Amino acid sequence: MTRPTFTCSECGTHNGLTLFKDAEICIQCYLTAVRRATEMGRRHAFMRAAESKSWVTALEVLT
Repeated sequence: MTRPTFTCSECGTHNGLTLFKDAEICIQCYLTAVRRATEMGRRHAFMRAAESKSWVTALEVLT
């Protein structure tokens, strides 16, 4: 049995997992966004936004 693959909405690779209802995101892009949020001192806000399962909402925290 093969695992399903998808194309990441951010980088275009064909691997990883999706945690969001409005985008398919690979784990590398997700961790990069978490790292950026941490560097900006907004990690808690990013994680709360990510809990809403909306990638767009989570990225708004970083802008």
